Amino acid sequence: MAASIPSPFITFDSKTSIFSITPTTGADIGVFTVTVTIHDSISYSNSSSFTVTVTNTAPYFTIASFPVFNSRFNKTSSLQITEFADDESNPITLEASLLVSGTAYPLPAFISITGNTIYSNPTLISQIGLHTLRLKISDGSGQFNTKDMALNVSNTPPYFT
Repeated sequence: MAASIPSPFITFDSKTSIFSITPTTGADIGVFTVTVTIHDSISYSNSSSFTVTVTNTAPYFTIASFPVFNSRFNKTSSLQITEFADDESNPITLEASLLVSGTAYPLPAFISITGNTIYSNPTLISQIGLHTLRLKISDGSGQFNTKDMALNVSNTPPYFT
């Protein structure tokens, strides 16, 4: 499907006869038809069209797997997630959910995410154990990727001093 080309998405340098195509926003994603018409001094003209396809690749994680995020009962722990990139330099949003038997659920109250940091503050015995978090990075243009990571909540038994 062809659409009109947003300016300054495409420019033409008449001195060098070079088109420059610089997509900068999500609105620049799509298929565009460019028609070039040349005129001579006798009022003859000729036109030619070509298609420009602009795609947006999904952001991606730059780490094969995350180490286990260890958290302790009755202690707040945090982990900053920075191992991701986007080829178009789009701003990336990080989200997380709890994965149980292959199904993603909203995060429980003891786990939260702010910006690129995940916080764990387990205060109930039932929160002790191994949990799987599904991280989702998205670029605001409909592209996303997910990766799972483990959160291990442990309890240090009391001891005599």
